[in-house]
Amino acid sequence: MANEMSFKINSFSYRYIILSWIVILAFMQNFNSQYLKIFIVIYLLAFLLETEQFKAPLKFIYACFLKPIGNHADQRSRLDSFYKDQAEVYDATRGRLLRGRLTMLRLTAGQLRKQMDDTSRKPIWVDIGGGTGWNIEKMNDFFPIEQFEKVYLVDLCAPLCKIAESRFHAKGWNNVHVVCDDAASFKLPGIENDIGKVDLVTMSYSCKFIIHPTELHYPEIISSCRNRNRNAVIIKELKLE
Repeated sequence: MANEMSFKINSFSYRYIILSWIVILAFMQNFNSQYLKIFIVIYLLAFLLETEQFKAPLKFIYACFLKPIGNHADQRSRLDSFYKDQAEVYDATRGRLLRGRLTMLRLTAGQLRKQMDDTSRKPIWVDIGGGTGWNIEKMNDFFPIEQFEKVYLVDLCAPLCKIAESRFHAKGWNNVHVVCDDAASFKLPGIENDIGKVDLVTMSYSCKFIIHPTELHYPEIISSCRNRNRNAVIIKELKLE
């Protein structure tokens, strides 16, 4: 409670100081209306950036439409630069943009439950282009993450991978691993020669970022990415044990 009160006081003092300087500078400019408008806009922007309600959309607008793209040597550096300033608000700004993800997860979970009725073996899941780990966290609502033997999030963007790592650490999911690597060449830690050993592969809005779909690690999803499908799911039949 004391820390929260201190934060509110500091925030109020910060805005009060800015407003005071606006008034002082306005008088220094002989109350020039043009300068006053500029100062007020700056003050409003500073106020909005401190408000959680506006922080996410403002960061999204800046990162997506105003921030210079710049020159980058490869796709990894381009992705890192694009998402660096919006990684912490990524999930808050993608709810309405990336539709169909919950439907994909719910249908996938239902198929997994049906298959597990006939076996005791836990499935292995790879979420390619998983970003911040939103899919994996939401899957827990439909199919408990503890019921997977291993879950791997594969993504090329380091800022998003860091968000995912923090999310999984907070959940205490020791069977979930973040692999920050290319979808065409990644290696899954703890599994030697993983081809044929993975039971579930999902891609949610990540196909469009694959420059060369034919180089994908799992050939079963090449056709989906060639067609630029929004969501791709491959479920291998779980063998009885």
